[in-house]
Amino acid sequence: MKTLVSRSAWDVRKEQYRRYAGLLASLVLAISALVIIPASPAMAGCARTFLFGGAQVQIDNCPGNGAASWGWVYGSPDYSWTDVYVRFPSGTELTLTAGSGTANTANWYEDVSTVAICNTKFFSWLPPAPIIHCSERVPV
Repeated sequence: MKTLVSRSAWDVRKEQYRRYAGLLASLVLAISALVIIPASPAMAGCARTFLFGGAQVQIDNCPGNGAASWGWVYGSPDYSWTDVYVRFPSGTELTLTAGSGTANTANWYEDVSTVAICNTKFFSWLPPAPIIHCSERVPV
């Protein structure tokens, strides 16, 4: 023989509220996952890093700062300066330069298609003779 337990209307309402709260929490979690997950790859960017003769270069064609591309160069401390030659799909070429042991950045309003890195050492004997070491042009 089963014993029936009578529940008040208040107990029934509390149980319904708990179910709704659980359902609402699950719904909020699912929606936030949909909002956060697609945003993750964009936050990661699409930066590429290049190293050449002690110089470091990073080019990002989706920086998320309003520009089409962004570049950063750290000049090799073993050389007088480092030049980064960036080429765009339009054929335009610009230079980003950093002195020995210093860094420099730039924003561009076109994606970068290729880069070449050149390190220059300038000797002070007469006549002054620069020695330039350049990488091959590489795609970004």
